Amino acid sequence: MEEKNKNFIKDNWFKLFVIFSILLIGISLFYNLVILGNKREAHLREESELKKQQDCQRVANELYNDWKKTLKDDADSGPSNPEFYYNPVLKKCLFYGVYINKEDSGVFYESFIKDVYTNESILKRFEYDDFTDDGKNFHMGIETTEEFNIKKKELFNQ
Repeated sequence: MEEKNKNFIKDNWFKLFVIFSILLIGISLFYNLVILGNKREAHLREESELKKQQDCQRVANELYNDWKKTLKDDADSGPSNPEFYYNPVLKKCLFYGVYINKEDSGVFYESFIKDVYTNESILKRFEYDDFTDDGKNFHMGIETTEEFNIKKKELFNQ
C-alpha cells in the first residue's frame, strides 16, 4: 500500500503541483482582494474624512473672519469663541457661534449652529436680558441654554 502511494505521487507529481499552485494562488488572491482591499478602503475613507475636516476648518475660518468684519466688534459686543466641526453622519460642516450685543438697557445673546456650505440654520437660540426695572426678558428658539448645549454636543460628537 505504501509503495502504491509513492507511485501515485511519482506518477501524478505534476498534477499535484498544479492543484497546490492553484490553491495557493486562490488564497493569495482572496487575501489581497478581500482582506487588504477592505484595509485600503478604510484607509481611503479615513483620508477622505480628514480632508473634509480640514476643508471644513478652512472654510469655516473664512466665514468667521468675514462675519466678524460685518459686525460691531468693540469691548462690549461682537462674536465670541466660534467652533467648527465636520459631522460625517450629516455630511455637514458645522459652525457654532455666539453673538453678544451689550447695550445700556440689556444684553442680547444669539447662539447658533449652521452648515457652512449651505448657510442652513441647524440650531438657534435668542435671548434678551433687560437691565431696567420692568425686567423684560425673552427668548426664542430652543427653550433653555442647557437644551441648546445638549443638542450642540450631540451634533459635534457624531
